[in-house]
Amino acid sequence: MIVNRMIFNSVKKTMKNFPCIVIWGPASIEKTTITNQFAKSNFRFTCKDEEHLEGIKSDLEGFLARCYKIVLVEEVQRLPELLDTLDSTSKKFSFRCGSFLFSSKISPELLEYDNQKKSNCITFINISGFQLAETWRRHSSKLCDRIAAGQPDKFQALKYNYTQQELMLSCVTGSFPEPALNRFDQAFCREWHTKRLQTYIEQEVMAIDTKLQPPIFKQTMRKLAQLSASSLPAQMLTRKIPKISHGTLASHLKILEGTGMWRNLAAYPDTSHDEEPETFGLMRDSGMLCHILKITSVSELEGHPDFPVIWRSFVWEELLKGFSDRLISIQPYHFTSQKGEPLLLLEGSFGKILVGVQTDPKPLDRHNILNTLNAETHNRAQYSYAIAITFGSRIRQVADKVFEIPVGCI
Repeated sequence: MIVNRMIFNSVKKTMKNFPCIVIWGPASIEKTTITNQFAKSNFRFTCKDEEHLEGIKSDLEGFLARCYKIVLVEEVQRLPELLDTLDSTSKKFSFRCGSFLFSSKISPELLEYDNQKKSNCITFINISGFQLAETWRRHSSKLCDRIAAGQPDKFQALKYNYTQQELMLSCVTGSFPEPALNRFDQAFCREWHTKRLQTYIEQEVMAIDTKLQPPIFKQTMRKLAQLSASSLPAQMLTRKIPKISHGTLASHLKILEGTGMWRNLAAYPDTSHDEEPETFGLMRDSGMLCHILKITSVSELEGHPDFPVIWRSFVWEELLKGFSDRLISIQPYHFTSQKGEPLLLLEGSFGKILVGVQTDPKPLDRHNILNTLNAETHNRAQYSYAIAITFGSRIRQVADKVFEIPVGCI
């Protein structure tokens, strides 16, 4: 079974342009299911197998040079030096496109490689979990395509794919394949997330930092869950978590980002005038976010005091996932409006656009977010336009540079 048709197509397309593709994502995201689609008559190795690992490590360049079919290497986060060797070896040998397909858990080392050691022969494809279209067996939204093409005039043609209740349920269960596919089984989802969180801390996190204290790390996760998609000075955050220092907090954030649990969002350079640094980002899987906050049903989500940050995180991540799965290059930032409203700023070939989210179903909140976006686009000419993702019922242009799009169209 292919867990994500769009990811499969993206891998297939990218194999025509790069010698090596690294498919990476958190554990339990079915990376192997994707790579299996390309495994016929190919070489397959896994770094989980000590014999494979030691054999490759003993002669990295020789291993790469001798391969003449598509080579699949799983769990490559255990052998990050393989990427450096591939990059240097590619200067000696002419590897054809699609020669190597690696799968990997996200790790701090590989995240640093992707951020700092850009290579002409290696590209990364991030799997963040099921898209909504995969979960509900619907056609994918064209919103990201329209944004990337610079076609806000075609927003009116977007389809309503989901009801508000369907989106609420997806927010509670998250995008990991197993809970997403069993979203109507509340007991199963609760048990799955409990085991996943335990495995994540005891095996993945402790493997990165053996001196880490799990109870304090859990405190960090819970506090960040309450603050997801909202800004807070780092110094204030440390005061809210007992017995945590700035250094410990920085270490926890690096691990959470490096393992795909947390998405760090930098402040847009032209708008950050804070005297002290802010911690800003979001929990990437809304199901794990809800689990940490002990939310197990749609009714509990709707009545929860942290609903605004949960809903904003869910909508932002679904939007960013849409760009990532389509291999559309963008740079996301966080932006705080003059009224203190957290906004998402997207920068790409289409220019700069602001995205706001209605987090209270009451009409007054919809008017507030529309007015906020209208004020920001009116005062700052550099923004191409702004999008308000609301609980409204129709797509419309509400001002010269402000578009309202119902959340059912994401």
